[in-house]
Amino acid sequence: MTRSSPGSTLRLLQTACYYLLTVAVGFIVAAWGPSLPSLAAHTGTSLGQIGLLFTTNSLGFLLGALLAGGIFDSIPGHRAIVPGLAVVTLAFFLIPLITTLWLLVAVAFVNGIASAMLVVGPNVLLTRVHQENVGPWLNGLHFFFGVGAFFSPILIAQVLSATGDVVWAFRAIALGALLCGVWMATLASPPLPPPPTSHEESRLRWPILLPIALFFLLYTGAEQSYAGWLFSYTTALYPGSDLQAGYLTSAFWGAFTIGRLLAIPVAARVKASTLVFVALSGAALSLGLLLLAPSLDGLWVGTLALGLMMASIFPTMLVFARSRMPLTGRVTGVFFSASGVGGMTLPLLSGQLFVGVGPRLVMAVQLVAVIAMLGVFTGVNLAGRRAAEVEGGVV
Repeated sequence: MTRSSPGSTLRLLQTACYYLLTVAVGFIVAAWGPSLPSLAAHTGTSLGQIGLLFTTNSLGFLLGALLAGGIFDSIPGHRAIVPGLAVVTLAFFLIPLITTLWLLVAVAFVNGIASAMLVVGPNVLLTRVHQENVGPWLNGLHFFFGVGAFFSPILIAQVLSATGDVVWAFRAIALGALLCGVWMATLASPPLPPPPTSHEESRLRWPILLPIALFFLLYTGAEQSYAGWLFSYTTALYPGSDLQAGYLTSAFWGAFTIGRLLAIPVAARVKASTLVFVALSGAALSLGLLLLAPSLDGLWVGTLALGLMMASIFPTMLVFARSRMPLTGRVTGVFFSASGVGGMTLPLLSGQLFVGVGPRLVMAVQLVAVIAMLGVFTGVNLAGRRAAEVEGGVV
């Protein structure tokens, strides 16, 4: 009988802790939408006004992601995540008790900063734990985010049904964040990477970094635009389909979560570049079906296919980026900051076109974004291959 070494046991405990933390993050991120009516009632404001929470929380996340990069390169990672969990715990305890809009907006902004630590941190630290074999583990991490995002609306709906308010749902999420923080405080952080030995190694590789950051901007914008506008798109084209539209939105996230689960064994056997290309191509075909087959049945098929195809793109692109440059905290922070910009801009553009031109433009925006991602990815991949050929290496 073989026994695991203390080092391997620690790595498994760290991985399990990051996975549990990411489930909590999924609950946190997905809690906002279903809670808006209750929070609007608490503050005596309209849904239009309470929508400011999305913007301020996203702005806080953008700032936090930029700060997180340097922090995770400078201090042991758990020292940054545990305070972030403490802030989120306090924020989610206070949010349903606040009766003033401006104070709620301020707390949402601070929560966004702290949440960035909880998102960037596990992605950075998991690469330090598993290093060259990180691909399947990163897909697993993002799968557990999907688990949390899938069950969060269910928790809130059950609490609303039982109590008529979201207070106890937010307290449950706060308690989960607190327990994650207690566990993480007892674990050693993965060691910091050695400092760069030259000025050249310490520089960010902007010619590679910027296009990949653009890729993440487009991806997150497309994902959040589709998920955010799917219900309205369905009810606008098919009046009286409110119930199906709700099921369809859940089905998208369900397919998304299943896709991330399936990607774990696939990522262990398939090159990251191949997996990203296949997933992008499948996403483009799914969106093409949605545009060319305008029926409720076609919408179901296209939505399920799109969820499955998009699921693996973000974590696998992180693995691909790691093959082109060191995936330091600064680099990861730039990627997640770009994602934050995409999450603010593309859903807004989709909404403007939805109202001003027509609902079908929402699908067209997502298709253009996916095609643009294909172009950016192809360019980065070909540039990397040419560079490797010049150096006599193999990509």
